[in-house]
Amino acid sequence: MKPLKNARIKMFITGHLSALAAPPHVIRMCPPVTFRNWTVYRPLMAVGNASGSIQVINMATGIIEKEYALHLSPVRGIEWIGLTSFLSYSHPNIMNSAGHVRNELVLTDLQSGRIKGLRGDRSEESPIDMIRVSYLRQYVIIAFKEEPFEIWDLRQLVLLRVMPKNFPIVTALEWSPGHYKKTQSSLDLSFDKIKETSGSNHSVGTDGENAPKTVSYTKEHLVFTDTNGQLYHFSVEGNVVKHGSVIPADQAMGSVTCIAWKGDHIVLGDVDGNLNIWNLKGKVSKGISTHRGWIKKIRFGPGKGNMKILVLYNDGVDVWDVKDVTFMHQVRCPREMPKVQDVDWVGSDRPVLATADGCLRVTDIMLKLCSSCIPDYQPSDFPIVPHILSPRVSLYMKSFLQHILWKQKFNTDIDQQDDSDMIWAEEQLESLHSDWRHYLKYCPYGTAERCLHVSRIFGDKEGCLFWTVALHFLKQQKYELLLTSKSKVEKEATNEDYQHFLDHPLDTAYDFFCDSDVYKKLQLDRVRLHLSKRTTYSQTQQCAERLLLLGQTDQAVQLLLETESENDSFYEDCLRACLIATVQSSGTSQSIIKLVSTNLIASGRISEGVQLLCLIEKASDGCRYLQGAGRWDEAVWLAKATLPVKESQEILKRWVDYLCSPLIDQKNKAILALLSMHEFWKVVKLLYSAHMLERAALFLQSCLEFGLLTKTPENSKDIDTIFMDYSRYLLSIKNRSSAINYCKLVSDIGDDLRKQFQFISDDL
Repeated sequence: MKPLKNARIKMFITGHLSALAAPPHVIRMCPPVTFRNWTVYRPLMAVGNASGSIQVINMATGIIEKEYALHLSPVRGIEWIGLTSFLSYSHPNIMNSAGHVRNELVLTDLQSGRIKGLRGDRSEESPIDMIRVSYLRQYVIIAFKEEPFEIWDLRQLVLLRVMPKNFPIVTALEWSPGHYKKTQSSLDLSFDKIKETSGSNHSVGTDGENAPKTVSYTKEHLVFTDTNGQLYHFSVEGNVVKHGSVIPADQAMGSVTCIAWKGDHIVLGDVDGNLNIWNLKGKVSKGISTHRGWIKKIRFGPGKGNMKILVLYNDGVDVWDVKDVTFMHQVRCPREMPKVQDVDWVGSDRPVLATADGCLRVTDIMLKLCSSCIPDYQPSDFPIVPHILSPRVSLYMKSFLQHILWKQKFNTDIDQQDDSDMIWAEEQLESLHSDWRHYLKYCPYGTAERCLHVSRIFGDKEGCLFWTVALHFLKQQKYELLLTSKSKVEKEATNEDYQHFLDHPLDTAYDFFCDSDVYKKLQLDRVRLHLSKRTTYSQTQQCAERLLLLGQTDQAVQLLLETESENDSFYEDCLRACLIATVQSSGTSQSIIKLVSTNLIASGRISEGVQLLCLIEKASDGCRYLQGAGRWDEAVWLAKATLPVKESQEILKRWVDYLCSPLIDQKNKAILALLSMHEFWKVVKLLYSAHMLERAALFLQSCLEFGLLTKTPENSKDIDTIFMDYSRYLLSIKNRSSAINYCKLVSDIGDDLRKQFQFISDDL
């Protein structure tokens, strides 16, 4: 597979991973898994936000599967009416003078994607306070802050009953979870099963005269509290609402804010932080004062016999066991985590907390741990992310890809404790396209190109930088070596055979490490760009100084003569222009200019002195003065932009020594500078001395493959030492086959080491 020349690289979106919208969030988990639905069950959670959209998250994978823009105002609440559909409501924060708003109530079906608005013909009214779906999914009650509630038929989406004006205002409401005989129509509601009638959009009076007459209903029960704290029990059958009983308010309880009902237990919470637990079967109740303030929500955990509840306060969350009436765990906000805005259950022992920092935290029952391994989600088509693996497995995976030529199968030699990570690493490698794996195995430019691709796969920015520069100059030096080793006739005959070693120039981001010709052109292009954009005198002066340093004296003179007569520097710029123009024709003045420049530099005006030196073609002296003043970047810029290659390399060598000094210690930059000078053996030794063993060995192997380094009596010992140490490193990360292959590259001592490795492998 040959590399493409002059190819335009493009990026194509193959996937999009959405994030949670900005908080605050309203969350609601779908109905729990049962024996009836386990074959089709998917753990979906609906998350509403302040922008009016709802995101549906698969809690088994952590992926946002769907997102719906349903409302024009913040989502206030969500209620599921089945495994694949839910109701949501919203209203704006701003009310009119009467305290009324425009409510929105929407039914969304996930399977078909259809959205239906309910109560769309209503004008401004009291804000919706809550919606509650009955246990059999027959009815939904819509409760308002200052008006009686409405009862709707969920199967036909029609209004059954509006309670009379003198009906108590509801503060908390819950349906009975009693044992009913379920019908097919109540198990799974969707748009395909809803039979809309012509009267479905008409307002129904309190007598329910327009309600369908042919639909049979099962009686269901509900309880609610009013503003006085009294508890009411009612039964609902169609549009018939029958009064059951009234229990007077408990004097120890304040205004009830929420009710939860499961099995034989009812739990009430009030504004003062009191919990009242009723055991209907034992006909006993118990009051608990938590001293935590307003109870915002109470939610029972799913699962038969699971009587744990989540209690949401303004300053945190509690977990209680209602069966034994015992406190279990709590979390306080914001001391232990950001403010909790909503709570629900993902599983019987997995609470989920929506916090103010925009996260959904799935915690353990102790509310302490809220993290899990990404492999546990078992994602499909997941990108390669080695950083989530254990260090040893990640390093093994990297070495496997770097030495894939020697291996046919991903080897599981890692210790027992890393087995799960090895499986996950193998799955990540399998996600690589087969063509890409084949290309990695047979890279045209060998180890160097393979290491560059592996660095990209691993997201190793520094590794990509090194191998990009290294591969560029390896190919460049190889091309020059081939040309110099052939006669003129052979060059013309075989020039096309060497074209694949010609590489595109390095990107401008590599700056000092680009080729000299490319760098000089880049600096001129930059100055011309600045010339076209300049608007002030100081910008013009900077351009003139750059042009002077780059030897563009004519343009520099022209810019100096553009100075306005009103400018304080007008006279000075005119003299500078005259000086630049006369120097070109007067050789006797050069000694005077050099003397003046030396005096300027000695007095601290280094930039002006260097400009004069460049004017008389003494840029190399200017570079040395800049280096002596510690202005290394300016010295390197001047050398690369103005000096011939050999002279500029002398400046760069001194720069490398400066970068390697203990006080500076920028060896990575020094290595790139050595690469740009084709000092490959020095690069190997510097990498090894800097304890970058892997890179030193792989770069040494690349140089041997390109034929740019050969094993000689002078360097044989150093090469053997590097390969032996690298073999030991490969063995330490359990890549035994690659370690043995590197032993083969070493002299006699390598055979002994290889036998030791094979002996260790046989024992293991």
